[in-house]
Order: sequence, then structure tokens, then C-alpha cells
Amino acid sequence: MRWRLTSDNGEAVTISERGKFEASDLNVVRSAACAGLGIALVPDLIVDHYLDDGRLTQVLPDWHSNPRDIYLVYNHREHQPEKLKLFIDFASHYFD
Repeated sequence: MRWRLTSDNGEAVTISERGKFEASDLNVVRSAACAGLGIALVPDLIVDHYLDDGRLTQVLPDWHSNPRDIYLVYNHREHQPEKLKLFIDFASHYFD
């Protein structure tokens, strides 16, 4: 797995080293970081609470990963449930 990071001043690096632990589930990655198994590259949304309460510490605050696109996939109908409409509206504004 490669991490592509960009600093606040525009410097870009790619880290290609493989760790001893990899997982595709972000909750597992967060739990591993909390257990002291190493550092993790995860979205802020996954770790905000853990950073706030001190269980995790941000180690590279001036560096950021490349943003990823997020897609909402749903069945398009004329009459969508109100909950779906509200979620689409919320997600569209939250991730904008």
C-alpha cells in the first residue's frame, strides 16, 4: 500500500514501505492504532472523537493525503423516502 502525502507548503512524497499490519476495514485500522500497533492513515471522520479524547495523537499535522471522491449510490425513483432525501442533502453538504 502506498501513502501519497502533500505538505501545507506543497511538497509531495510517496511512502511505499509495507508495515506488519494491514486491513481494509477502517474501524480495524483505528483500533490497531489505538492499541499502539503503529500509525494509520484514515479519514478525520473516523478518528475525530479519538483525537479529541486523547486516545490518538496526530503525528503529521502539516501533511495531508490526497482527497478521495465519495459517491452516493441509490435507486433513483420519483418517490424517494424522506429519510433518503435528507441523507443525500446532509452528505452533499457535509462532504462538499
